[in-house]
Parts: sequence; structure tokens; C-alpha cells
Amino acid sequence: MVDDGLRWRKVPGPVSKALGSLGVSALVQSLGDQELDEPSPRVVWHTGRSSQLRALAFELAEFGREDPEAVAVLSRAAGRHPKELRRAAATIRAEGLVDGDVVAFRANRLLVAAASGRVIEPMSTEQLARFASREDLADGPPEAGTPGSPVP
Repeated sequence: MVDDGLRWRKVPGPVSKALGSLGVSALVQSLGDQELDEPSPRVVWHTGRSSQLRALAFELAEFGREDPEAVAVLSRAAGRHPKELRRAAATIRAEGLVDGDVVAFRANRLLVAAASGRVIEPMSTEQLARFASREDLADGPPEAGTPGSPVP
């Protein structure tokens, strides 16, 4: 107890401060866990394991892997922690990467398939075309004299 001149008040000690911060952490984590399967999660609690799974999913996606063995690799890496697969996928969606990057889109699909135990379907031609058109736009306008460039 401390007398600050106005009234007696209890000053929190290191134990109660630590318990208070743990309570806040647990609250934030539980709020984030509620959004793991949302298309655009707002809060996602990162863990070391989810970061490793995310990196592995991006590595597989970089090589265009969309096969059952790639899903199995992620499942084995997660071990008895399938929630970490969901968390890793949610971090990708939370950052808005799945809409503009084909590798992020594939990584998310691999993680979701591994977490749910479903077989991953190859990307449809419509999905591939959507990302191909975005890549064309990212490259800028075509140079004069190349196919697809406007005629002067």
C-alpha cells in the first residue's frame, strides 16, 4: 500500500504485473484464434512453429508444388499441431498476399489442405489466368515493336 497524499492505493508488484500481461496476451491470442479460418483475418498470433510452416509452404509453392506429397510434407512438419498450419495460412491471408501473388496463393492453399486433411486440387485455368494477367500488369506496358504493343 502506498499513501500518495490523497488515499491509500495498492501498488501492483512484479507478480501481479506479469499475470496481468499474461492475461492480455491470452485475450489477444484467443481473439486471433477465432479468426484463423476467416478469408481476411484481422488479428493473428504468430508462433515460431507457424512461421517455420509458413516458410516451408512458400518454399514448396515457389517450386509450383500442388500435390499430395507437398501437403504431406507440411502435415509431417506440423506434427501434432494442425492449428499451427491454420495459423500459418491465416498470416498469409491477414497480410493480403493471396490476392496479388500466385506463390502466396499456392502456399495458403497448401497450408489449408494440410490443416484440413483434404486433397489439394490443382489451380484452375481461371485462377492461373487471373494471376497471369496481374503479372503482365506488374511488368508494365509492352515495349514498342513487341507483340501486344500498340501500333504508333
